[in-house]
Amino acid sequence: SGSAPDEGGRTDAGTLTFSAGSDDIVSIVFGDTGGISVSGLLSGAVVWTQSDGGRTLTGSIDGVEVIRLTLTGASGVGFGQSDTVTVNVVLLEAFPHLDELVSIGGIEVVATDTDGDTATGLVAVVVEDDVPTVSLDETPNQVVEGEAIGGNWSHEMGADRPGTIEVLVGDDAYALDTD
Repeated sequence: SGSAPDEGGRTDAGTLTFSAGSDDIVSIVFGDTGGISVSGLLSGAVVWTQSDGGRTLTGSIDGVEVIRLTLTGASGVGFGQSDTVTVNVVLLEAFPHLDELVSIGGIEVVATDTDGDTATGLVAVVVEDDVPTVSLDETPNQVVEGEAIGGNWSHEMGADRPGTIEVLVGDDAYALDTD
C-alpha cells in the first residue's frame, strides 16, 4: 500500500482513445482476464473478478483484494467520433513480491460497436515497492582513525515493515534496533 499504508492505497491513471468507424461504439469494458500475466510475485496467484458491468476489475490474492482497476469516461462513442476512457488503478494492499517490481500485463479494454465488431486496447501496470530510505544531516567526507563522528539520521522503513538497519564498518555489519 505504498509508504503510507493507512492512507487507503496508492493510485494512478492512464487513458485510451477509441475511434468509432461507421457504427457507434456501444460498450467499453474490461475484456477477458485469461490473458493477464503477473510477474514478480513471491507467492500466490492473482484471481481477477469483473463487476459494475465490466467497468471494474479487481485482483485478489488468497481472497484479499490487492488491486482495483476502474474505467471512467466514455462508455460509448458516436460513429465517426473519438473519445477517451480513463483506466484508474488503486493499490489496495501490498503484493507479496520477489523484487521491488510486480508487473501486470495483458489487461484488455474492449470497445464493441453496434454490429459486434471489437477493438482492444492493452493496459500494463507496474507496482513498485516502497524501498526504505535513510537520510543524514551531514555526510562526512572522511573519518580519521580513532576519532568519533556524530550526527543525526532518520529512516522510513516503508509499508513492508518490519525492517532492519545495518551499519557497515569496514567489512563488519552491525544491526541497529529500529524501535
